[in-house]
Amino acid sequence: MRRARQAETAARLSDWLRSPELNGRMSVAVNKPVGDNARKGAVKKRSQVKTRLGGATAWTKRSKKSGEFMAVKKPAKKTKAAKKFKGVRLEKRGAKKKKARAGGRR
Repeated sequence: MRRARQAETAARLSDWLRSPELNGRMSVAVNKPVGDNARKGAVKKRSQVKTRLGGATAWTKRSKKSGEFMAVKKPAKKTKAAKKFKGVRLEKRGAKKKKARAGGRR
């Protein structure tokens, strides 16, 4: 009895979804797969800076809010440089000072 009622309800729902009244107005909701390691856009409130670690290049991730260092990506064995953090913006280096020209403008 219960299965028959479920089948009847499913049939009504299917007919309703195919009805011309809903033509193109209703779409099926799709949830993002959990754990697919997909990020949309950049990581916010973080920056990364290139550092030296034991003679090799490393990347250090920093919190923009507190300024503290959060994580370091060390280079793999037999390599000189580490890979950057994905999606984390690069921190700007200090502005270079312009040299004064000998002739100087007036």
